[in-house]
Amino acid sequence: MLFNSLHFVIFFPLVAAAYFILPHRFRWALLLGASYYFYGAFKIEYLLLLFTSTAVSYVAAIRMKQAQHRQKKLWLWLAIGVNLGLLFFFKYLDFSIDSLNQVMGWFRMGLEFPLSHWLLPIGISFYTFQIVGYLLDVYFDVKEPERHPGIYALYVSFFPQLIAGPIERSTNLLPQFGKKIDYDYHRVVGGLRLMLWGFFKKLVIADNLAIVIDQVYADPGQFPGWVLLIATVFLVYQVYCDFSGYSDIAIGGARVFGIELMQNFNRPFAARSMQEFWKRWHISLASWVNDYVHTPLAYQKRHWKMWGALFSIMIAFLVIGIWHGASWNFVIWGLLFGIVLCLEYLTADMRQQLFRGWPRALVSTLAILYTFSIVVIVSIFFRAETFADAIYVVRHCFDLSTITASQLTGSGLWAMNIDPFWMVMGLGMIIGLEIIQLWERKERIHEVVGRLPKLWRWLIYGVVVVAILSFGNFDMKQFYYFQF
Repeated sequence: MLFNSLHFVIFFPLVAAAYFILPHRFRWALLLGASYYFYGAFKIEYLLLLFTSTAVSYVAAIRMKQAQHRQKKLWLWLAIGVNLGLLFFFKYLDFSIDSLNQVMGWFRMGLEFPLSHWLLPIGISFYTFQIVGYLLDVYFDVKEPERHPGIYALYVSFFPQLIAGPIERSTNLLPQFGKKIDYDYHRVVGGLRLMLWGFFKKLVIADNLAIVIDQVYADPGQFPGWVLLIATVFLVYQVYCDFSGYSDIAIGGARVFGIELMQNFNRPFAARSMQEFWKRWHISLASWVNDYVHTPLAYQKRHWKMWGALFSIMIAFLVIGIWHGASWNFVIWGLLFGIVLCLEYLTADMRQQLFRGWPRALVSTLAILYTFSIVVIVSIFFRAETFADAIYVVRHCFDLSTITASQLTGSGLWAMNIDPFWMVMGLGMIIGLEIIQLWERKERIHEVVGRLPKLWRWLIYGVVVVAILSFGNFDMKQFYYFQF
């Protein structure tokens, strides 16, 4: 069930109303049933995998608590192996077979293995990492295993964040399902307000930016460099508005039920380094990889000193890249970010010396421009259909020598099959979004609106709803991160 569907618009209020009508002791069952219905609405077969992952991890966590050290580790690896094995089978098996076939083709071995063509279950990467995090928390005694099978199943499948996160921690989400939540008007309205902002970012900004992006990236060789550059800048904002829009809807929807999910984005384009960017972008994934991959690996390899730090950074971003998709483009995308972070690590002292005495505002501006430029370039590998297309865009997007006056006119854009309205509209929406982001340095926009007098609040709600109805793209485009 897509958030941006009539199905969800009917489903969510009904679940919320029933939630506050039912006594507290029955609410977990309502949310669990609603979550399974929500997930099964995509494809009923997906539920079998969700049940399997839930059951295996539930039993293994309890067994770990009862077992001695060696058996405890055995249960941990069994449960992680089953969950990562399912993820590999459905997401990476064909990628691995195809890569093996290519290697054998290079050596003319005359062998070719058939692809399985299994359908990728939506959200499997998100709930698998959430389960693995829980298992590790139990293993290292950070969290007691959840004994209530229904509550644990709800932790795995809670519908607002099941498909695309945030990837929650057991220490944050599980305890909240046991608390008695009273109806609070201001909390419920605050959650709905955040959901409205998320819908605006998805339907009005992200899906309309996609109109230009899809045209250009379908055949990048047909466009001049300046169009490739604008489309790639649009891409960065499209992915941000699409994914942060989903996160806002998920966090706001959970808040209606009295459940607080972790923040997933925090003004990422204000980052002054790549390290800071990954503390602001997809925070739940970046922090998960930092806590469960990078930090343990860096500690284990601490005797390697500098090389240990660099090695752990590259492995962490290899995981981030592979997590995003079964494609060499995503592997390269992750490794490029890792290389940039390694270079920042190696040049930290030199850069501090170089910019000593410079005006702080100038240094911050240059750092933000540098970080954003790197994100734009690396994002090409995130979106390009093939590696060859990515290389073409990288080589040509900064070639502005071929710009002509005729290309910049409406007729010139139409000649390239680009609607000039959406080009201008896209630039305007990005400027407007940046103004809001500048405003959000101290407080989120939905919180500011919530403190306004009633007349102004409802006026703004009306304007946003009218903007969504007038300019929203209602082609039921699925959220970008559903493919991961």
